[in-house]
Amino acid sequence: MRPLRLDLEGFGAFARHASVDFSDVELFAITGPTGSGKTTLLDAVTFALYGETPRMGRKGLKALLHPGVKKAWVQLVFRLGDEVWRVTRVIAGKTEARLERQMGAEWQLSSASEKVKTLNAAVERLLGLDYDAFTRAILLPQGRFDAFLKGDSRERRELLFSLYGLAGLAGLRERAVARLGELRERLAEARTMTAHLEGVDAAAVEAAREEHKRLAEERDRRAAEIAALERELSALDELAELWQEKRTLEGRQKALEAEAEAMAEVEGWLERARAAEQALPEVRRLEDARRRLERQNRELGKKEEAYQKAKNAWERVNEAFDERLLEDLRTRAATLPLLEAKARTLAALGGATAGEGVEDYQEATYRQLESQLRAAEERRKALAEAERLRKRAAQLEKRIADLEKELAAATERRERLKEAGVELRRKLDELRQRLSAERRRADVASFRHLLRPGEPCPLCGQPVHEPPPAAQSPLAGLEAEAERLAAELEEKRGAWREAEGEIKGMRERLSDGRKQLAELREDLSRAEAVAGARGPEDVERLVARLAAMRRGLAAELERMTGGRDPETYARELRSRLAELERRAKELERAKRALDQAQEELARARERHAALAEALGPLEESVAALLGQLGFEGPEQVEAARRSPEELERLAARLASWREERAYVAKRLDEVTRSLAGKPEVDPQALRTKKERLEAAVQARAELEAQLGRLEERIDRLERDLAQKREAEKRAAELVGQVGVWEQLAEDLKGHKFPDYLLERLQLDMLARASELLFALSQHRYRFRLADGVYHVEDLWTGAVRPAKTLSGGETFLASLSLALSLSEHLSRGRLGALFLDEGFGTLDAEALELAAEVLEALPTQGRMVGVVTHVPELAQRLPARLVVEKAPQGSRVHWEG
Repeated sequence: MRPLRLDLEGFGAFARHASVDFSDVELFAITGPTGSGKTTLLDAVTFALYGETPRMGRKGLKALLHPGVKKAWVQLVFRLGDEVWRVTRVIAGKTEARLERQMGAEWQLSSASEKVKTLNAAVERLLGLDYDAFTRAILLPQGRFDAFLKGDSRERRELLFSLYGLAGLAGLRERAVARLGELRERLAEARTMTAHLEGVDAAAVEAAREEHKRLAEERDRRAAEIAALERELSALDELAELWQEKRTLEGRQKALEAEAEAMAEVEGWLERARAAEQALPEVRRLEDARRRLERQNRELGKKEEAYQKAKNAWERVNEAFDERLLEDLRTRAATLPLLEAKARTLAALGGATAGEGVEDYQEATYRQLESQLRAAEERRKALAEAERLRKRAAQLEKRIADLEKELAAATERRERLKEAGVELRRKLDELRQRLSAERRRADVASFRHLLRPGEPCPLCGQPVHEPPPAAQSPLAGLEAEAERLAAELEEKRGAWREAEGEIKGMRERLSDGRKQLAELREDLSRAEAVAGARGPEDVERLVARLAAMRRGLAAELERMTGGRDPETYARELRSRLAELERRAKELERAKRALDQAQEELARARERHAALAEALGPLEESVAALLGQLGFEGPEQVEAARRSPEELERLAARLASWREERAYVAKRLDEVTRSLAGKPEVDPQALRTKKERLEAAVQARAELEAQLGRLEERIDRLERDLAQKREAEKRAAELVGQVGVWEQLAEDLKGHKFPDYLLERLQLDMLARASELLFALSQHRYRFRLADGVYHVEDLWTGAVRPAKTLSGGETFLASLSLALSLSEHLSRGRLGALFLDEGFGTLDAEALELAAEVLEALPTQGRMVGVVTHVPELAQRLPARLVVEKAPQGSRVHWEG
């Protein structure tokens, strides 16, 4: 039994699931601090197999549950011969169990799983060991083998009596009496057989053997004669066959030479076809490059046409556009609000000049009336101006709010365009990376025609096992997709730039609107201040001032409008400015389109130049390759190609012809040399010798028949004689066994037999321990047993001394040999695992070093050996370590080394 995997959960110190894979380890340490669960792993193995543990038995299984869980389970996978089994046990209220055997990739449930008791019995039958024998054989008792080695015979007898399980000897006497009766019956049968064969003796057998010897000598003489004749006939047959083979070979050689011209033609076809296959990738690569250049030519023509179209459009718009006039109109348009305000002021002042005929009235009356009228008029005008400015301010505020909304929408649209552009840029970069990789792959694939099986690769230098298969390149599709994405990206960029220009214009208009709003609010403040003013004013001075203001405003308006009506002048100026603004935007759009067309044309020219530049060397390379391979042009390559089936058929035909021609020539030369100076065979002489051989063979066959009959008689006599002697021998042995069993039956009346049985078992166990000690001590020590005391023989000095005189390190080595031997003896070869818990923590530094050396040299021979220790120095010396760690949430386990 060889454990492969152990899984447990909720068992002992392991609250959470833990798994241990034993499949690829032999010698290892089970290490960890005290109380971490090292022994729990061994308990889990025995519990999985037998449903009980050495510490708890069957009744204390609930104590194996971790305090924090209500259910525990253990599963062990183990190998028996060529079979793999899995046993699972669960502790939850009552114990559940399941036994399964692996059948391919599936697990088949054993019928023994129906009841726990039945399953336990099935496991014992599989292992060939009951629970007591298993635990004694797989778990070596800790710290007891030093006492076992050096203790007295009474202590050793008690220990061996316990380990071998000899407590059930009570009913052995009855079985001994029954065995004695059986032996007595067999003794009577043996004596009857001896009496029946009384007449058979060795003299008759000897006479038959002498006759057999005479006939065998005559047969051997005949055999020698036959051998001589067979050698002569073999030589003659071989010579005749050689002459016949020569005639056949000469005829075949003529037929093969007649096919030489046809085979030369086949060889030419093959060489031409192979050259065509070698040149084909380069020819197709050249054709592909030409097609790509042609496509790029067409694309370049389209880009040039688009560029010229954009250029013509820009020139047309540019010719009809006067930038200086636009700037002049913008400057003049900036003064329109002032001009309109002055026109309104002049219109208002025109009503106030009606009082110029003031001398027709009395001065006092006039002044009083004028003062009142003037105050009322000023207030009315100020109120009207304030109301107009409020309306204008409200309009400006609404316009500013609309501009802010439009600006927000334009900004959002610009951001969406930017995100779309970034995504397109990412896709284009990824596609270009794929395109670059495919181009490199295509470049590497272009060297495929240079790869030869068994020769080094011209790129990496590694030997070529098999050239990679030719594959259809996705370059054309990737390039088209890259061009489409690049065009879409440029379109997004143009839309983003247009949106950026639109946002810039909106911001400028918004800034102008806010400035105008600020000026209007200042004018409104002044108008409101005037509307609220009180107090009389000198009419004369006021009239004169109003008249002067009117004349000044009229002169300034005439200068600003050129004598035209201000409203008409402002309307025409705004109309002309709007037209020029529209043309400016149209010119800007034409310029953007021209720049984009120019950029696309430059990229198209770069691609065209790169393709054209790469085409020249490729054409030269293909021309050189075709010339080297004997082709005048690519069209001859396609004409020279053959199907793989035809190539294989032609090559096989040519190879077969060459092979046969070479073989015929070589064999004919060999046969001719062999026949040099040898005559042809006479058929009559050959027949005569065959007749002599047949007669000799017939005579030998008759002798063989006589010998066969004589051998049967001798065999019969020998069997009878052997049966007689065997019966006599068996009778003698049975007499001895009957005496032994009579003595055993007598001995079983007291305590003699257990001592006898223990002595036999102890001698067998000590013999194996001596072999192990001899190997582990580097061929120095062997065990000796004298008067019930263990001794060791020192083969270096020849001395034999009691085991009590051994040093500490020697004692450990001898104790380990005894422990391993006893484990093997108890398990009788059924166990592929052993766990050693021998108390290494009590050893000093020297003894610990020796223990480590012994365990490192331990011959596991495919058996799994686990050493339970918490000594780090020892654990580190072993090839692998199963580390058990304590934790509040439950122990954990993992492999090291």
